[in-house]
Amino acid sequence: MCSSVQQGLSAAVVFACGIFLSGCLTMERGPSQVISVDSIPTAANVEVVSEGKSFTTPDEIILTREENHILRIEKKGYQPKSVLIERKLSSGVFRNFLLLFPPGIIAGVIVDMISGSGYDLEPAAVSVELKPTPPVVTATPASP
Repeated sequence: MCSSVQQGLSAAVVFACGIFLSGCLTMERGPSQVISVDSIPTAANVEVVSEGKSFTTPDEIILTREENHILRIEKKGYQPKSVLIERKLSSGVFRNFLLLFPPGIIAGVIVDMISGSGYDLEPAAVSVELKPTPPVVTATPASP
């Protein structure tokens, strides 16, 4: 009789650890992600096209995981560059399937997907080298 109580208690402890230690991604890291942006040369202007936010390199910006983002990086005298920050399914979502029991799977995965927490933004660090704008060559008329 004592061993069946111990087995039941052990099962309850394992169940509780599975629920409390795994957690869902929304609680663990939230629906946004910090992206660091750097450029050569520094002091380039960066615009987050979808949000209208702008800042100067080097810096970090917090972006929502709910969608892709395009960064437009430019500096006077240099050719502008655009970088796609892409939303990809996080491996943490699969951890929810493996570690959480059925009620946790349903709640955890649904909440993570709706909030955006079930995604990663890649790349998490952007570093671009801007190329100088080529000089404008003007044609001179030929002399007679």
